Amino acid sequence: MTKAQQVVDADAQANRQAQSDGTAADATVAQAQTALVSAQQQVAATKATLTAQQGTGGMVMPDGYLAAFNEEFDFPDDATDEQVQAIYGNDALAHLKKQVTMLGYVATDADKAEKIADSTNLTQAQTRELSEFAASVLNDIRQQMGISPLQVTDGSVIVAPLVAQADGQARMFQYAGNPTAYELDFETSQAIAQAAGLSTVTDEYGVHGVGQMQDIGSQWGWDNSDGDVSATMANLKAGVVAYIGMLFTGVNYGTNHDQVFAKGSFYADDKSYYNGTPDMLVSLLLGEDTYNDPNTPTPYDYLGVTIDHEGQLRFILQDMTGVSKAEAYFNNTTTPAAIAHPTDLEAVSQLATQQAALTNAQQALSAAQTAQTNDNTAKT
Repeated sequence: MTKAQQVVDADAQANRQAQSDGTAADATVAQAQTALVSAQQQVAATKATLTAQQGTGGMVMPDGYLAAFNEEFDFPDDATDEQVQAIYGNDALAHLKKQVTMLGYVATDADKAEKIADSTNLTQAQTRELSEFAASVLNDIRQQMGISPLQVTDGSVIVAPLVAQADGQARMFQYAGNPTAYELDFETSQAIAQAAGLSTVTDEYGVHGVGQMQDIGSQWGWDNSDGDVSATMANLKAGVVAYIGMLFTGVNYGTNHDQVFAKGSFYADDKSYYNGTPDMLVSLLLGEDTYNDPNTPTPYDYLGVTIDHEGQLRFILQDMTGVSKAEAYFNNTTTPAAIAHPTDLEAVSQLATQQAALTNAQQALSAAQTAQTNDNTAKT
């Protein structure tokens, strides 16, 4: 074979190799494009699932929770106590707390977009929104337990920030004798009651005309030590669910913990103004004060929720037994429907995984297209 023929053969070989490389590069690009389309479709489908679930959340309570709770503290209840006790023994409540299924909160686009400049100074509209949301979460739990729902009124909303601002140790309207460390003084009680639309207030002799109030708060909040008090309504609502969940399970669902449902939240047990246990607070959230006196249950049927100057959630439960419904306090009374539960609990975690896969697919396609361009350039 002549040298000229060898050169021709070498060129032909190079051309065949280039064509082969080009075919391989084209195939790699095609595969990368297919993978990208698949990743895009998966992300789109999961986003659609989440969109359909917006506004859902809460928690699923295990059967027997209320019976076990009542049994633990000798509250009046029905024969199911014996059934629960027979199954779980003396550790029934502790066992059932572990069986609560936390669903968190799937924020709506509106909640994500709602920017709150100062979460420690909510407007009345924002206080109303947060109060009705909290009531919807609690009404879901109450519904699962066969308990009547909470209501929100103009007055219950007005009461919340006034109590939070008045006294960090405020627990109830002063209605008899001298106030304890956990009660509002008489003058403050009068002022708040009147601002909330209650014309008949308690007097120094303990005439019961205002009702009672319990401040369930200061155990959950946001660390504002850096001076940033801004927030989205989405994270405030997530914090509400996390706080309620913490009370019913004993698990901290905040930042730096295994299960995080609210960014930036914390369990401020060392800052608790209530001087009570989570179980005591649960008894109040379920509409009774039987923790202290099983024979005199108190129906706390009205709710106002706010955030105090330290960034801590304050749930102000109110008992208006005996108060005339003609009082302005009851204007615009709503009974928030129980929050709906999400139908796909894995969607949020799936989306994070799928979005990572989508990013990888985009990078793989970009790399394949670069290789394809380099091969095409080499041919010319």
